[in-house]
Amino acid sequence: MSTGLYTNMTAIFVTDENLIFCLHLS
Repeated sequence: MSTGLYTNMTAIFVTDENLIFCLHLS
């Protein structure tokens, strides 16, 4: 269970990073 939770947190973190990156581009 902890591994799945860690994966979900990483996915959310990466998604936030991509959103911030897109905002800087625009």
